[in-house]
Amino acid sequence: MGDNPSNFSGDNLPVENISWLDAIAYCNARSEQEGLTPAYTIEGRAVTWNRGADGYRLPTEAEWEYACRAGMSTSFNTENSISAEEANYHGHYPYQIEENYFSQGNLDTKSLSLNRQEC
Repeated sequence: MGDNPSNFSGDNLPVENISWLDAIAYCNARSEQEGLTPAYTIEGRAVTWNRGADGYRLPTEAEWEYACRAGMSTSFNTENSISAEEANYHGHYPYQIEENYFSQGNLDTKSLSLNRQEC
């Protein structure tokens, strides 16, 4: 793309510090370079996704979630709950128990079902 904004240097290291628009522009450029149909039409900040295109694209939210679950059918790859240490954040309450924020009585989590048809 002619510019590498990454703090990392090396051939096989990730690029960070780019926007979503930068990422999809890269997908289109890589697609065109390989003779594939670009997945995105970009007009300013408006983006349209051509689902029938064979070019590179970013994963959908459902695909990303499915990959993060590591093949599990529970809310997380660690079953139905995730600790602050596992999620790498400072949290006091399990996932999706908003009704228990002020009560420590029932801390069971709710399993989310993933519609595999979306993937």
